[in-house]
Amino acid sequence: MKNNNRKAQITLFVIIGLVLLLVVALLLFLPKLKTSKITPGAVTTPILEVSAVEGTVKQCLYAVGKEGVQKLGAHGGYIYPEKFGIISNPFLPTESSGISIFGDSDVIPYWFYLKSSNTCKTGCVVTSEQPPLSLKDGDRSMESQLKSYIEEKIGECLNNLSIFEQNYSVQTQIIGKPSVDVYIKDETVSLILKQTIKASYKGEEKTFEAYQAELPVRLKQAYDTMSNIIDESR
Repeated sequence: MKNNNRKAQITLFVIIGLVLLLVVALLLFLPKLKTSKITPGAVTTPILEVSAVEGTVKQCLYAVGKEGVQKLGAHGGYIYPEKFGIISNPFLPTESSGISIFGDSDVIPYWFYLKSSNTCKTGCVVTSEQPPLSLKDGDRSMESQLKSYIEEKIGECLNNLSIFEQNYSVQTQIIGKPSVDVYIKDETVSLILKQTIKASYKGEEKTFEAYQAELPVRLKQAYDTMSNIIDESR
């Protein structure tokens, strides 16, 4: 019994160590993202008033994307861990798929842990809740999660376009649903929003369909660093 308790303690320390390394790595590799106030820039002529709509949409894309990336970093690669069945048991932290380091904090998944009971002696299963990086690897991937999050939340930000009608008499019309492409690169996270928006002012009309934003965050480097650490510990 004493050996089993010792094993559980050692397992707990190893898991917590890996989790802390993950959090530290993400914090080190996540530079402070610039914040953008979602307001149209100074405009003086009708054509500029219409064109400023595009800039505001890009600010929305940047702001919502930034929020999603921060959630990924805070939850060990998941925006909504519970959506994928990742839970924490505060009484038996080594008997669950994640941990809440500060008790009531959000769950951080284990990227390498003993799935079997701590008392197992044979046939023990070691597994991982590490999410894949690329969209091609399914809904659990970080790119897919970020894509879904932005598509879900971008509409709330685009409501700010009503300020153009209130302040500049520019009519805006959002057509269809948003579609987002996400590319987690070595130095940045690249976001491309496809959303048709028409802006008109006293008979002049312009249609915008695609917008791009680059987040200066080395998320892939943090991911690769943690993957290497875990591979070496297997």
